[in-house]
Amino acid sequence: MRVAVGSGKGGTGKTLLSTALALVFEDCTFLDLDVEEPNAHFLLHPEMDGEEDFFMEVPRVIKQCSLCGKCAEVCEFNAIWVGKEVHVLEKLCHGCGSCIHFCPEAALEVRKRKAGVVRSGKRGKMRFIQGVLTVSEALSPPLIRYINKNYAREPFIIDCPPGNSCPFVHSITPADFVILVTEPTPFGLEDLKGAVEVVKDLGKNFGVVINRATLGDERIRQKMKERFPVLMEIPFDRRIAESYAKGENLLPEMMGDELRKLLEAVR
Repeated sequence: MRVAVGSGKGGTGKTLLSTALALVFEDCTFLDLDVEEPNAHFLLHPEMDGEEDFFMEVPRVIKQCSLCGKCAEVCEFNAIWVGKEVHVLEKLCHGCGSCIHFCPEAALEVRKRKAGVVRSGKRGKMRFIQGVLTVSEALSPPLIRYINKNYAREPFIIDCPPGNSCPFVHSITPADFVILVTEPTPFGLEDLKGAVEVVKDLGKNFGVVINRATLGDERIRQKMKERFPVLMEIPFDRRIAESYAKGENLLPEMMGDELRKLLEAVR
C-alpha cells in the first residue's frame, strides 16, 4: 500500500485524515512531508529516536573562470548570474548540477549547505518520518524528494503539503493512490479541481473525502459527488475539533469502520 493524502488548499482536514488512517492501519510508515510546517506529531505522539541533517548541494567557484556565462545559460532556475564575477543565488538553486556539468573551465564544484532535518520515531508498529525545512529556505521539493527516496518503506501513508504546486507534485510521486480531502465550499471545490487536474496529469488513481460534509453548501457537496469519486464523508462534529485542539484524533474511535473500508478501497 502506497497512499498519499493531499488537498487543494490548507485547512480541509488532510492531516486529520492521514493520521487517522495511520492509527487504524498501525503497521506502516507515516511520512510527514508538509516540511514547511509539519504537525502530524501533535496527533500521533511518536517516540522520537533519530534526527538526520539534510544538505542541499549548491555550486561554488573554485578557480578563475572565463566568465563565459555558460553556467547561467543552462540554469533553469535563474540561480546564477555573471557580471564581473559569478554570483550564485543559493536560495534559488535546486541542486541539479547542470552548471557544474556544462562549465567548460571546470571552475565550479559542489558545496553542501544545511537546509533542514529529517526526524524519525516510532509509535507501536508504526514508523514515523518527518521532514523539517530550515526557516528562511525557499525550496521544499529537494527535502521531499530526499525523504521519498530514502525513507518511503511500504506500506506507507504520506501527509502531503497543502495546495497543488511543486511540493504536492513531489510528495505524491511514489504513491499508487492519492486521497484528496476537501470541503463543500466554493473555495474547496475550485481548489479540488486544481488538485484533481494535477493528479490526473501524473496518471495517479485518486478518490475524494469530503470533510465537514454537513456544513457548507449542499449544492456544492452534490456537485462534488457527481463529478468526482467520493470515497467517504466526514460530518462536522464539534468533538472532533475539540479533541484535535488537544492533540488527539477521535476519528478512529468515531468512524473506525469507515476508515477501514477506505483503506481497503485504496489498496
